[in-house]
This record gives sequence, C-alpha cells and structure tokens, in this order.
Amino acid sequence: MFLKKSNSNSNTKNRAVSTMSALMLSGAVIMSAVTLSGCGRAPVTLNAKTFILEQGNSMPTNASIYVKGAGDELAKCVVNTDSVDYNTVGTYTAEIVHPDKTLKIEVKVVDTTAPSVELYADEFSVAPGQSLLLTDVLKSVSDNASVTVGFADDITRADADKQLSDSITFAEAGAYNSEVCAKDSYGNMTVVPIVIMVVNDSEAPVLSGVNSTVYATKGNPVDITANVTATDNIDGDVTAGITADTSAVDFNTEGTYAASIFVKDGSGNEARADVTVVVQDASASLNSGSEVTINSDFDSYSSEYVPFGFGSEVDENNRPTGLQWYINRFGKYTTDFIQPESNYVYLTMDEGYEYGLTEGILDTLKEKNVKAVFFITLPYAKDNPELVQRMIDEGHVVGNHSVTHPAAGLSTLSVEQQINEVKEVNDYVLEHFGYQMYLFRFPTGAFSEQSLAIVQSQGYRSVFWSFAYRDWVVDDQPDVDTSLQNALNKVHGGAIYLLHAESTTNATMLADFIDGVRAKGYEFGYYSKVD
Repeated sequence: MFLKKSNSNSNTKNRAVSTMSALMLSGAVIMSAVTLSGCGRAPVTLNAKTFILEQGNSMPTNASIYVKGAGDELAKCVVNTDSVDYNTVGTYTAEIVHPDKTLKIEVKVVDTTAPSVELYADEFSVAPGQSLLLTDVLKSVSDNASVTVGFADDITRADADKQLSDSITFAEAGAYNSEVCAKDSYGNMTVVPIVIMVVNDSEAPVLSGVNSTVYATKGNPVDITANVTATDNIDGDVTAGITADTSAVDFNTEGTYAASIFVKDGSGNEARADVTVVVQDASASLNSGSEVTINSDFDSYSSEYVPFGFGSEVDENNRPTGLQWYINRFGKYTTDFIQPESNYVYLTMDEGYEYGLTEGILDTLKEKNVKAVFFITLPYAKDNPELVQRMIDEGHVVGNHSVTHPAAGLSTLSVEQQINEVKEVNDYVLEHFGYQMYLFRFPTGAFSEQSLAIVQSQGYRSVFWSFAYRDWVVDDQPDVDTSLQNALNKVHGGAIYLLHAESTTNATMLADFIDGVRAKGYEFGYYSKVD
C-alpha cells in the first residue's frame, strides 16, 4: 500500500521564493531610497578634526588639505575661515562648505616662534663693580607676543628655568660668559651668548671737536657742545652724556665769559674742557662812515675801469691779501671789500633772475637763524614781489643790484645812466614795498672811482666780497661736496661771502655750510643801516 507523499518540499520552495521576492522588493526600495537621497557614501570627509596654524599665518584655501573625496566633489568645496583670528593665539572653528554638506574643523592658532633679538655687539667691557645695563647691550627685540628680556642669572640652567635681570655686575676683573635671553608669553625663548670683559678703568673719556673759543651774537645763546663728541676706552661712545656749564655767561651783554664742557664714563672718570665764550654785537663793526665828501661834479672822479679780483693768496688768518690794494685805494668811500677781523662772517646772495631756489634758501636761513643780504635787480623786484616781501618780513636786507646788470660793468655807462641804474631800483622798491634800500653791489664787481662816488651820492654803501665761487653758470654747476669744502676751507673772520641764489649747488649745500662755519667757531653777522 502506498501512501501519498506530501508536497512539503514544494511548499518550502514556494515560501523561499516568496521570501526572496519580498527581500528583493525591499532591497529595491532601499536602493531606490539611497539613490534618491544621496545618503549613502559621503561626498567628502575630514582628513583630521584639528588643524594647527602658526600665529600670523593664513589658512590655505585649498579644500584638499582639510577633506578628502573625489576630485569633482573637492572642487565644489569652499573653505570658510571668517571666524579665525590668525593673529591671536586660540581655538577657532573653520568650515568646509560642500553643496550637500558642511564640515566643521577645529583650528588651533599657536605661537611656536621664538623672539628675534639683535645686540649691539657680542662683547662688552665694564669696570669692576660697574653694572652693564640691558639698554647698553640690547639693540632690538621683536615678537608677536609680549616678551621678557634680560641677562640670564645662571647660564647653566635650562632655558625654562632662567631668571632674567636688566643689569649684570662683576666685582673682579676678568672675562665672563653670559647670555641675553628673551622669553615670550608662550614659553618660546631666544638665547644669545655674550662675553663681558671686566677691566680696571681709571682712564677718563676723550672730548673731541671742542672749540676753545665760541662766539655768540648778543641776545642769542649758543650751544657750546655743538659738534662735540666723547669716547671712552670702556664705554665707547659717551657723547650722549656731555653736559655744559654756561651759568656764568650773560648772552645779553657783550663780554668774555668762562664756560666748561663735561662728560663722565661709567666708572666715574671725568673729562673737562674749558671754553671761552665771547658775546659780541654782530653789527657793531659796520657803522663806519666815509672819509670822502661827495661833490656833484662826477666828472672830477676817475672813470678808469677797475676789475675786481684778489687772487688766492691769504694771510695767517686766511684773509685774502689781494684785497688790501682795494682797501688802500678805495676804502675811503663807503665801501666794504671785507669786514674787520672778527669771528663773524656775512652772507650775501645775488638775485638777477629767479630759478625757483629762493624759497628753499629762505626756509634754510629761517631754520638756521641767519640773516643775509639779497641783492636784487629791478626785473627781479617786479617779477617776484612775494619773495621780496618775504625777505623784508623775515629780517633780511634787500640790496640794490642795478636795473639791467650791465655785463661790461656799471662804470662803462654814462654818469646819467649809472645814476638811473641805482635810482630806478631804489624808487621802485620804496614805492611798492615801503623799504628803503641802503646797500649796493656792483654787477660783475667791476667799478671805477666815479662809480663809487655815484653810488655813495645816492645814499648807498657798496658791498663787494672776500669769497666767491664759480656758481653763476647755471649749466655748469660745481660739485656740491667740492663746493662745500672749498667754501669752508676759505672761511675767515670778517668774510663777506658771495653766493648766487640761481645756483642749485648753493641751495643744496647751504644748511651744511652754515653748520660748518659754526663748527669752526664762527657766527653769522648781519648788516644794519648806517644812520
């Protein structure tokens, strides 16, 4: 008898098929969901959660530094660092922005850079018991953070343990190794080794550039330490420590006074220089009159042409000897070829035309407190009223330099023409500026006895010069340094300097020239009207 076999395998198979079908259907739904949502694999992911950045540096903008992913996905990323302060140590958050996702990264701004230290030298000298100050050693220190700097108390200690001070002292002579250390607020340190030579010091500093006699214009105190320097065998340059004692000098009263200059080194050794201060009235020697009474018959005076030139020979006081011939023959007129020997020099400028330099010259004279004489022609007065008025307002003398500046010399003109050359300039300046001129300079320096008489008859004093440089050829200017040295080498007491305001050389060197004259112990005098 056969029993009917159950179809259990078939049912099981059918159930398996049904189950598989359900799973496949479910999977399809899931896959579909992933595809639609994009929530499967992230388009980009962080390389690291934290990024370390040195203070002062900017974060790179290349997203691949911070995240990884496909190239096309990386290209979609933007690095946002708006909340990061690059210059301040701290922890900040930056963002890597992708169209589908924003990732945050921690940014730590740190300071691991040691301070920058510069010293004046690597070896220093002091006397036993003399403190070497940090300011004597340290030229500069810089860092992004606050810095503590000083001498290390013990060079054998670890850097972190060093105690710092602003001075160091050794009792005994010898050579000592030390350190200058700079620590910032984040523990970074720079250590610079130095050698300190401790030597016995009994030598005083040396003063240089002292003028044993200094001349001052009444009412104008002078610095007797100007251009004086001091050096010491141990301390080096101690010029900053120079002091002066002028308590016994009355700068408002003419006379001769005693003064002193002092300087001490770090060991207390003192150098002293005695200085004689002579206070004078700079205009006192100018009030001399003429020995000649001028008559109206100008034909009675010699019209012989006299060129002006005195050669290069000088006496023991550097005064041109060739001027004596002019003084002997023509000094009886109201005429200055040179001023009497003194410690004053007189600055004069000839102005035929304006080359754009006078304003700067006036600025320099104002800065240096020097009064000059500006000899102007009539065209100059008409074309440059503002400059002429400034000359007058700032206390300079405006002198007469003729109407036409005849190249052959004033004496080559007729008597009437010579008178007009003087009078027309005089009248124009008086009418338009309310200023009475009283000094005259002959064009080219050439003159005659007749010309001197004519100029004097018009109420003028003729002013020549004891120094002039070839500075009037605009297109052939002398070298500035050469010109300056030549002018200073020729300085002499009572000098009348002739410079031309049309010379760029003179305009450039003027300030240094004034300083150089004063460094030689001279001062600038000024012309005052003779009543």
